[in-house]
Amino acid sequence: MGMMALVLLGLMACRQVVTTNRNHVKTGIIQYAEHAV
Repeated sequence: MGMMALVLLGLMACRQVVTTNRNHVKTGIIQYAEHAV
């Protein structure tokens, strides 16, 4: 049971990191486009 909880926590953490990274990339592209203009 403990292992399953750890695995689930790890998956949730990875998903959160992926979503935050996607947002950072999106804002980075928007900022780069603004500077390019």
